[in-house]
Amino acid sequence: MKKYAHLFNYTTLLLLSIFLSAMQAMGQSTGSGITGFVYDDAKAPIEGANIQVRNTGTGFMTATASDRKGYFSFRDLPVGTYDITVSFLGLQTTLLKSNVLNLGDRLVLHSIVLGRNAKTLQEVSVKSNSFNNSVDRLGTGTAITGKVIQKIPLASRNYTDLMTLSPLSNGTSLAGAKAGGTGYMLDGVSNRRATFGGVTDAAFSISSETIREFEVSTNSYDVANGRGSGGVVKAITKSGTNQFSGSVWSYYGANDLAAKKDVNGNRLTTKYEIFQGGALFSGPIIKDKLHFLVSYDQYQNTIPFRAYDFGFSAPNQAQAEKNLGITKANLDRIVSIMEKKFGFPVGPEYGAINITQSTKNAFAKIDWNINRRNLLTLKYNYLHFTDPNKLKSNGLLSTEYTGVEEDHGVMLGLRTEFSEKSYNELKVNYSTYRKFLHFLYNRVPEGFVNVTSTFSDGTTGTTTVAFGNQNWVPETDASNVVQLLDYFHYKKGNLNFLFGTDNNINFIGDRLSHDQQGQFYYASIDDMDNNNPYRFNRKIPLNGNNPAVNVPLIQLGVFAQMETNLRPNLNLTVGLRWDGNIIAGKPTFNELLYKDLGVRTDVVPFDAKNIQPRVNLIWDVNNNGQDVVKWGAGLFASELTTQPLTFAHIDNGVDFRQVDIRSNVPVPDWQAYQKDFSKVPGVDYYHSLPTTQPATVLVLDKHLKIPLTFKTNLSYYHYFNSWFRMGANLYYNTTWNNFYLYDLNLKRNPEFTTNEGRAVYVPASTLNNSTSTSYLPVLANSRISSNFNQVRYFTNTNWASKYFGAMIEAAVQLRKDGYFSLSYARGKATGTPPYDNGDPRNANFAVGPNYWDYSSYGKNWYSDGDQPHKIVALLLSPSFWGFSVSSSFQAYQNARYSVYVNKDVIGESNDGTNLAYIFDPNDAKTPANIRTDMQTLLDKTSPEYRKFLTGNFGKFAPYNGGVQPWRAQWNLSVMKDVKLYKTHKLSFRGDIFNVLNLLNYKWGGYTQIINTNLYTVTGFDQATNSFTYKVNTNAGTRQKTASYFQVQFGMKYSF
Repeated sequence: MKKYAHLFNYTTLLLLSIFLSAMQAMGQSTGSGITGFVYDDAKAPIEGANIQVRNTGTGFMTATASDRKGYFSFRDLPVGTYDITVSFLGLQTTLLKSNVLNLGDRLVLHSIVLGRNAKTLQEVSVKSNSFNNSVDRLGTGTAITGKVIQKIPLASRNYTDLMTLSPLSNGTSLAGAKAGGTGYMLDGVSNRRATFGGVTDAAFSISSETIREFEVSTNSYDVANGRGSGGVVKAITKSGTNQFSGSVWSYYGANDLAAKKDVNGNRLTTKYEIFQGGALFSGPIIKDKLHFLVSYDQYQNTIPFRAYDFGFSAPNQAQAEKNLGITKANLDRIVSIMEKKFGFPVGPEYGAINITQSTKNAFAKIDWNINRRNLLTLKYNYLHFTDPNKLKSNGLLSTEYTGVEEDHGVMLGLRTEFSEKSYNELKVNYSTYRKFLHFLYNRVPEGFVNVTSTFSDGTTGTTTVAFGNQNWVPETDASNVVQLLDYFHYKKGNLNFLFGTDNNINFIGDRLSHDQQGQFYYASIDDMDNNNPYRFNRKIPLNGNNPAVNVPLIQLGVFAQMETNLRPNLNLTVGLRWDGNIIAGKPTFNELLYKDLGVRTDVVPFDAKNIQPRVNLIWDVNNNGQDVVKWGAGLFASELTTQPLTFAHIDNGVDFRQVDIRSNVPVPDWQAYQKDFSKVPGVDYYHSLPTTQPATVLVLDKHLKIPLTFKTNLSYYHYFNSWFRMGANLYYNTTWNNFYLYDLNLKRNPEFTTNEGRAVYVPASTLNNSTSTSYLPVLANSRISSNFNQVRYFTNTNWASKYFGAMIEAAVQLRKDGYFSLSYARGKATGTPPYDNGDPRNANFAVGPNYWDYSSYGKNWYSDGDQPHKIVALLLSPSFWGFSVSSSFQAYQNARYSVYVNKDVIGESNDGTNLAYIFDPNDAKTPANIRTDMQTLLDKTSPEYRKFLTGNFGKFAPYNGGVQPWRAQWNLSVMKDVKLYKTHKLSFRGDIFNVLNLLNYKWGGYTQIINTNLYTVTGFDQATNSFTYKVNTNAGTRQKTASYFQVQFGMKYSF
């Protein structure tokens, strides 16, 4: 990062200078507010009434005046409990006590009447709670209060897991969008990790004990919500108050408190254990002036780590072998070769082992009421995570590696009230993110062996087993992020204005080693036994080392918004936001690529066209809060994940070269590699080759745009009374400019078309049956320029993805502290390309009849974020004799599968991405062996897979065309509070995760359709210019599995 050190230092100093010179500040942008109308006893509106609110916990105060309609409003108040004082000269002063504001609440006081008796203070009790104060959020988001967070069962007590309680969430994404389109905000600033688009792989990024409120927002049209096309996950932390308080907690679970049998009745023998412990203290340093909060939380869990676990994959060995696609005898033979001939350490290579993950988090926060106009906040968050839970796809246990993550975050903010009509919020945030991937075993190349197994019933299956090193280890993901946000609020009459800016500078400093280990491919176990690979592939750094890549990503945003009441019961908000993105730092220019394909690598994309108008209407039909109609619409820009940017610097085709050797393949000396990785064929081998090897390149589109989503929703809610409501919602989203990659170096016209109508880009004359791999296309024969392999182009789609959704819900307030809600959501998401984050090498889209016609058929396929159905129920019982019960239930259908050919058959060199053509066994033109085997498959496969096949006879299988069966999870928690002395108490709790599985080992599981590849390529028929296939007669098998029950006990002492 030295190259950009001066830029980083300058930017940091500049931002701090702006902060220190500004007489302005920040608390926490909560979206919480209080509005109302002031009248005299003749029901005439009072202009100029003084309304003062005071946070009873912290002493924070602010005031405003009513307008000519008697209307007043407070925006973005810090959460907490407020006393509201309303006064006017000559009239009675009214005090409204103990009004609780949670995240996103808007307390509406429809009528405050000041009487003529000016000598006494009138105290008024207002029954205020989030159930009635959440009108702004109805249909647009799901909010969870701090009390609920403490009660609801969460296995690792990670507050972001609450995202699953949103009916529009499928766990990682919102409203059918990509997971990378979800924004994450903590105390008003982003805590999203740009590398992969999430928050952290740790148990939690910040202890749930420090979280006061949580919200999942999918359709909030506030212009302050930016860079989250699917939605935004928000949370705010607790603050110290005038009451000194604290808590110490511990949670534990182990094998004795967990499932003993799997859903098939097999005994579970692996170790399970979790321990969590921590403490939190908060209180006043100076009452009403200076408050602190500190916490520490540590979570450690030991869990099973599985690879080819025959005892876990089916009720019996025979079925497990078919489910895994390989016999135990073949796997034993591979392991024997590895240990006896390749020098791998003797140890478990398949089955299950136990691994331990560890999360440590420390948090500190200070809030300073400098004076009545200025509130200063300073906070720090630290995270350390150790994770050995890493395994290569189809890999043996020795491919395991470990990851270590370390994060630091500091935020400084100031909220300044200039007058009753204007105030400002300023936030400066600096965070660092480091993730290190390390070996657990010797560094060696990757190995792959194709295995064909004959099972006990005479059927066969083919799979590829991976061994050796990981593709991307060692690795360092690093970023330093500076954020500057400012919000200026101004009120004029009945108009509330917001003007602001939202800026994020991410200094990326990754060191990635993908494809640099070397890869040896064996066509069979016999070839592996004879150490006779058919292919060697490696990306080689020509200067002999792998330097870090430094890329600044600059995100700029400005916005303005106006909110007003058109009528006392009709609220209008209109706004405009602009976001700009600059990917600074040019990759190395590749002159040869420009000469051959006319494409430049040295580009700096700047997207400045993300203008986002937004509008929102809230109609309180009868002006009594009983019938509420809401409509909103607007544009939302998304955000990048950054690994494509890094790879554009690595895979520029100049600093690295790819060797892909298919003849005269070097014989690997695995035992030597175990002792000295430098002996793997590298730079010297590259220079010894008689011909210059082609390069693999990733190119950024110089006009690369950020995806832009249009959203609209319509909601109707009816409050039957103060404790029961129901509502219905309709949603529609469409997204332009989704990210995707395609190969610029693939021939535009196919060399021939097969009998099933598949376009193939290599000459038919290059395919023959002389060896076990010679019938497969080779990338060298499908290229436009022989100087390059794949030239992956990171660009935008020229079609839009779409999402349609509907949701109904009902909610009941149960006495003072109880709650029950039930919701059902129906959705459909189509047209989103599969790539979201990570190595762009894995961004290959599913190919149907023609590579270059993807836009014509891919836009109609189901997206990865599609969720047809979801039911969510949440119960929090009222407290009774110190007991409370909480329960969450989810039933959903959101996983899909595709049906492929096992190998690349078009010449693009991407195995497992060519969609299968579904031959009709009733068609006389279908090859005889396929007719016979297809009928055998139809007779014994699962009903779901059979329905998928029969529905697609004579067509290419659509990507994500198969939908997995429903899944369900029921969790339960019981708490008992024991009061000790005054505010001191002990809380005992028991959490049950997957209650049904506890009641009966056969219950609480779910069925998934596995082994979905339909064909294995067996050869090439020169006479018909078509590939020959063998049908996988074990395809589409139903596998029963579960997230097995576990019980955790916890205890917390608090005061």
